Amino acid sequence: MSAYVVDDKTVNRILSFIEYGEAGVEGNGFLRNVLTRHHINVLDLAKLGKKMRRMNEDAVRQRYEKSTDMIPDFPFEFSLTPTPSPIQMLKSLGCYLYQCSEGNIPRRQLFRALRQAEHDLAYGIVVNLPEYDTADWG
Repeated sequence: MSAYVVDDKTVNRILSFIEYGEAGVEGNGFLRNVLTRHHINVLDLAKLGKKMRRMNEDAVRQRYEKSTDMIPDFPFEFSLTPTPSPIQMLKSLGCYLYQCSEGNIPRRQLFRALRQAEHDLAYGIVVNLPEYDTADWG
């Protein structure tokens, strides 16, 4: 497995999804609720974005034995974006978590909270599909 530091756009999509809600997904606002239940502060999204970037950088350092060659030399820039679709959000979140899946990072509170959010989002997408609606119960 390789790892890299995701671009700011990926992190900002996740933060924008937290800020603007998740229209069209079962339980609108669930991402904010999942993170809050895991004691992640979602009131300062710029600070959360920096924390997410550091976690990603730590994963890359653990993967490449503390090498800084793969760590961008520019700070994270917070910027809210148009709300991504639930499918785009799921893919962006999956990419981010995959790049953070090195060393001891998966044991961190923030990682576990985002992994739970990823699972909840996937479930929310599926239960809103017409095919799910028409499938047999039982």
